[in-house]
Amino acid sequence: MQKLLYFHGFRSGPQSVKAQQLRAHLARQGRAGDLWCEQLPPGPLDAIALIESVLQPALDAGTEVALAGSSLGGFYALHLAEKYGLRAALINPAVVAPLSLGDYVGEHTHM
Repeated sequence: MQKLLYFHGFRSGPQSVKAQQLRAHLARQGRAGDLWCEQLPPGPLDAIALIESVLQPALDAGTEVALAGSSLGGFYALHLAEKYGLRAALINPAVVAPLSLGDYVGEHTHM
């Protein structure tokens, strides 16, 4: 069995264009059930904890897991790939997230 965990970007979610395209691609291959893509909490520690609550049981069950992430999700995917020795696809990753996204944390007004 295989599982792909996709992590959305900063201020994004599982209904983003990238997530929908990935979901549709896997569905065309008859593999829609192989994708895990959920709303991640805004805090990095909470996001990693949620991901690991799905990742660890899959690994314990012998499931082949791959990771993918966009923007901040790419940062998470890279971190977890290195921690667990997994493959990861990074889409426009925020590899230095604390530096590149720091100005966007908090409430903002968008006209």
